[in-house]
Amino acid sequence: KIYGVTNAEYNTTDNSSAANFASTYRKNNTITKDAYTGTPAKNYIIDSSAELSSGSWNKTESTTSQTATIYAAGTGESFAGAKSFRLNSTGTSGTAKYSQIVHVPTTGYYTFSAYVKTDISTGNGAYITLNGVASEKIAGTTNSEINNGWQRISVTVNITSTGNKTVELVLADSKGTALFDCVQLEPN
Repeated sequence: KIYGVTNAEYNTTDNSSAANFASTYRKNNTITKDAYTGTPAKNYIIDSSAELSSGSWNKTESTTSQTATIYAAGTGESFAGAKSFRLNSTGTSGTAKYSQIVHVPTTGYYTFSAYVKTDISTGNGAYITLNGVASEKIAGTTNSEINNGWQRISVTVNITSTGNKTVELVLADSKGTALFDCVQLEPN
């Protein structure tokens, strides 16, 4: 499968003489031909940016110190759109998460990814899971100088049977806040 391919040919000229340079320098390194082909990647996630009120995400809060909310974002609190998924914890034990059951129609490798922005003072951090396999954990505070603090995380899993699989956005055993946006599950 091809998910977007681009190609370009550039004009090159021989500028070995001053006369040749003067007449052709404007054409140097200009594109003479270009092409794009491919198919957009399929995203199996419903409501990937928390913009809908579809009820497609389930929230879990293991203790009263954890909260999971759809966050009507202010400046910098969403990567795209107007909302994000917000997980917050005022204690250092327990889990807050959003999960969704997604139908995977074919076997093979799938990548689950999301943008995450964290402000976590202590603990294990924020991460995502696909069918029980976790991504890297993001602890601490993401760097606001890069993408306004948004960092992309992902996990790739070989799905060996078709059917329903679970994806999760997780803040576990941590004190702080994690925002998730632009969630995507795509075949490789």
